[in-house]
Amino acid sequence: MDAELNQLEEKINQLILLTRALAQENQSLKASLNQVREENIALQSKMQQASSRVESLLADLPETLL
Repeated sequence: MDAELNQLEEKINQLILLTRALAQENQSLKASLNQVREENIALQSKMQQASSRVESLLADLPETLL
């Protein structure tokens, strides 16, 4: 009986450690995801600006060059 309780206690302790490790990993992944989302927003803005600038430059070209 004591051996079974000790095994159960060890398994519970392992589960607690695993749960803590997974919670830390989850927190880290959430932070990384937020950073990537912010970078994505910034890049989308830069792409929109570049697209607008190209459209503007194309509109200024004489018709004979197009």
